[in-house]
Amino acid sequence: MQATILDMYDHGVEKKNGPQVKLTFKYFIRYLQKRAEEEETVKKDFFAYVLKKFLAVEKLRTYTTLDEIVKHKDRLTLLYSLLMPVIAEEKQALWALGIPLTPTVFFGTNAFYELLRDRHTGNLKCSILQEGGEAIVDQKKKRLVYSYILNKFYDYSLPGKSEMIQTFADEVTGMQKYFRINVDTRFVEVTALQKLPVLNLKLLQRQQYNNIDWEMLFAVLPLSMFSF
Repeated sequence: MQATILDMYDHGVEKKNGPQVKLTFKYFIRYLQKRAEEEETVKKDFFAYVLKKFLAVEKLRTYTTLDEIVKHKDRLTLLYSLLMPVIAEEKQALWALGIPLTPTVFFGTNAFYELLRDRHTGNLKCSILQEGGEAIVDQKKKRLVYSYILNKFYDYSLPGKSEMIQTFADEVTGMQKYFRINVDTRFVEVTALQKLPVLNLKLLQRQQYNNIDWEMLFAVLPLSMFSF
């Protein structure tokens, strides 16, 4: 496991008209508290142990920073042990923790970091930086975000799954490999900063069979209306 800050795209975090993004483990701590209370198997003691470890650090109980988080690799490793199946092999699992709405990860498996970084230079692989162009990458990211927002505030599910397909170049064969990125939002909380507009959900439903008008959705429901 590695606790290393890594920005996966060279264009960084969107600055214009973007949402407020804060980093906290309090939603994960609430999850631990609930599981520790409800669990009736031997897992109960493990949940209680991990909960105690996180509560012992004040900066992990409230809003925190990347520089602070990477100091606690031991606790992040416990988090990984809870969320991944016991039989999963860390050497093969492509898994990481990151900041919501950004391409920044701060903890993950060795396999994940080895996939992203050139083994000789340590730099990001060029296929990640250039694949599809910035506009396409940004649109895919927004699709994931709006799927989450519409589901929570409008009880509406966009067609498709909360995933992305990323292409990498195989260092040995030179051929392309495709990986599906599954995004887990269980410990992400979104808050509306103002009264939200009424959306024409019937229009969105009709557009499912064609292309959704993303520009219209971005204009009516800008990300600056939300805090994550």
